[in-house]
Amino acid sequence: MLKELLVTEFRFYDSLYGGTLVGTEAAVPGITNWTTPALTNTTTYYVTAFNGSCESWYREEITAKINPVANIVVTPSVPDVCGENNVVQISAEVTLLLTF
Repeated sequence: MLKELLVTEFRFYDSLYGGTLVGTEAAVPGITNWTTPALTNTTTYYVTAFNGSCESWYREEITAKINPVANIVVTPSVPDVCGENNVVQISAEVTLLLTF
């Protein structure tokens, strides 16, 4: 009798071999998402499939890529731009945006 083995959970590791289990997520066909720990750099994880009793031997590499996004600030917030001697200061700070 053959038993159908279904993936019930994905397991995320910080290394291709060994390493630390950093998270798990229930397997929902077509919509499984996993939220990483707080990241400041592009980070690579390795995911396995688990069926409730056995874990896959192969780890699939996934990368959480961090892209800087500029936040533009204009001072004063409602500048008066009439005339020659008015100064408008524009500055930018970087915020992190996570994409997969």
